[in-house]
Amino acid sequence: MHTRIDHFAALSRKSVLKGFTLIELMVTIALIAILGALAAPSIQQFVVRSTIRAVSNDFSLAMQRARTEAINRNECVVMCMSSTAGSSSPTCINTGSNWGVGWIVFRYPACSTSSGNYAGLPSSNADIILAREAVDQRYQLVSPGGSPTRAVVFNARGLPRLGTSTAFNLSDTASPADFTYGRTFCLNQQGRLRVLELLSNCSGG
Repeated sequence: MHTRIDHFAALSRKSVLKGFTLIELMVTIALIAILGALAAPSIQQFVVRSTIRAVSNDFSLAMQRARTEAINRNECVVMCMSSTAGSSSPTCINTGSNWGVGWIVFRYPACSTSSGNYAGLPSSNADIILAREAVDQRYQLVSPGGSPTRAVVFNARGLPRLGTSTAFNLSDTASPADFTYGRTFCLNQQGRLRVLELLSNCSGG
């Protein structure tokens, strides 16, 4: 009987010896906090890069889709800024320079607007080909210059109405100064879209 009791007591002592002391627990928590603090910037940069990549892909594919649809349909197709892209009746806007508010691609058989003002178009939801809702406000997709490009119209040959190459700069406005990551899109007069590093010069092709 005493042997069994002594055996249980020995097991209890072993169980106690296997636990963590308060100091060990505090050291462990401190190490986890330090590792988390070191990893935070890398995680943030990963999120920014992933978001930039996603927006970049969406914008590039939308522009390519607009050009392809114009050629396939043998009619004009417009891609424009739209702050109502998520609504049931999205239309173009003619203010601002940030495409991050959203954009739409739509058929435009009339092909008659030469001023670049497509505000209020399309008049029919049946003409909508593609709609992309706004991105997070910290990400800006800006058409630079005093006369920003708010719409691009492709004719039946897939050629955009552009006087010169048009640039669009995608950046994260909330990133620290020592961490910049973005893209510059260059659309030339042949309808070719190039994706370059942020603030690259579009005049090279």
